[in-house]
This record gives sequence, C-alpha cells and structure tokens, in this order.
Amino acid sequence: MKHYNKKFIKKYIKQLEKDGFSCVDNGKHITIKKHIDKPMYILHIGNASFHPLRRFLKNHFEYEL
Repeated sequence: MKHYNKKFIKKYIKQLEKDGFSCVDNGKHITIKKHIDKPMYILHIGNASFHPLRRFLKNHFEYEL
C-alpha cells in the first residue's frame, strides 16, 4: 500500500476555511461544519476520503469542491 502525505487533503481544508467552514484538526481526524443547525462531517485524513467529503458537501451545502 502506498502512503501519501497530508498535503493532498490539507489544500482542500484551507479552501473550505476560506469559504466559511469551520475545520478542527486533531491529528487523525478533521471535523468540518458550517452552521450550528447543519450536520457536521468527521473526516479521516487520506486520499480515499476526498470523494465522500465532496459528496457530503454537495448534498448538504450545495458546495462544489
């Protein structure tokens, strides 16, 4: 299995923060939320997490990543 660095997902987290999302990183997981009444998403850092994150943002926030 090939191991990737965290730069891949980190550049998307910076874009989300710029667009008003709150992203909290604890080392292994990132919690993403925008409003108190909207659902939040807990993301495990890695390349396989990109598509589920993109799908969640599109379904709940109408946001294209």
